[in-house]
Amino acid sequence: MSIGFTKLKKTSTTKSVILINMKDAPKELVSWLVSEMNKKNWGIRETAKRAGVSHPTISDIIAGNQPSLITCKKLAKLFNCPELVIIRKAGLIQSEMDPNDDFDQWKHILDQLPQHDRDELLRIAQIKVEYQIKSQERVKSQNVEGAP
Repeated sequence: MSIGFTKLKKTSTTKSVILINMKDAPKELVSWLVSEMNKKNWGIRETAKRAGVSHPTISDIIAGNQPSLITCKKLAKLFNCPELVIIRKAGLIQSEMDPNDDFDQWKHILDQLPQHDRDELLRIAQIKVEYQIKSQERVKSQNVEGAP
């Protein structure tokens, strides 16, 4: 089952005193949620059930309405994604960093690993950085030797 998304026309009817004013969810959140649902072949009701929210909540997000903080946390848990990534995608907080979520994703992954695995990954990263520096130095020295 593939889910698409369209912006539903917002209408307001006032039979009573209740007025709902929802902010728009950023398109990044909508496309992320639809993509995750499609990867798992889940519909709106299945996603809602697994997240512990109502199906209208998921429908509202797909329609472009901003979710609550609690809903963001539930979606993050459901899709095994860092909470801050989803909260930022929802536009609930602004990031001072590059909008790239790599650091939050790395932290989320590393938090799930035992210390010896984190140490191993750190050593691998250090080796890759050293290799990169040496490669750049070789290219630089070749350019100097070949200069007229």
